[in-house]
Amino acid sequence: MVWIILRLLVARLNSIQILFSVAINMEWPLFQLDVNNVFLYEDLKEKVYMKQPPGYVAQGENITCRLRMAIYRLRQSLRAWFEKFKLVISIIDFARCHSDHSVFVRRTRSGSVILAVYANDILLIGSNSVSPAETKEYLKHHFVTKDMKKPKYFLGIEVAYKKHGLLLSQRKYALDLLKETGFLGCKSASTTMKANVNFLCDSSHPLNDPGQYKRWIEKLIYLQLLGLI
Repeated sequence: MVWIILRLLVARLNSIQILFSVAINMEWPLFQLDVNNVFLYEDLKEKVYMKQPPGYVAQGENITCRLRMAIYRLRQSLRAWFEKFKLVISIIDFARCHSDHSVFVRRTRSGSVILAVYANDILLIGSNSVSPAETKEYLKHHFVTKDMKKPKYFLGIEVAYKKHGLLLSQRKYALDLLKETGFLGCKSASTTMKANVNFLCDSSHPLNDPGQYKRWIEKLIYLQLLGLI
């Protein structure tokens, strides 16, 4: 259930690809924003308690702290941030897309603006240069944002600007993953494991760090989902 909630609070990868496509085919300006301290903006709507951090525990007391605002590594943080962002952006008449609730659209007489939110990363396109600039300035007054200009590396996707379009690639993401796992200098193979291997219950040893293995699997799945290599 938690995974499903988090999945609904970030833009879908095919939505990101569609925004790139719209920007190129319609010749709309394309921008990237980064929001600093993204999980620290919103008050919590539910009661969450935590142990006192090291160094803050009063001597001889065994008490807990109730969190008033979201913090990093808290399960509710992403939802709290998204609710805050949704409220702020709705004030200037941005409407959520029905097919992807992390994509917002604003239509005015001066032009249209579309933005996609993926945690602290925002992809922004507009039918002219004025509307996106107004949106960026508005967000700057509510959040600490960094204007990344044209996106060059967005969610593990390298963006190269060509004369007649964009070249999207995951080469850097794949190379970083190979370096992280220690396989950077290895030769390619048609399959990642030996064929016709019989595994027994006691034929292997437990992993020293199962969490690291899970992270690698997640990155491989993400690499395969986009299929841009």
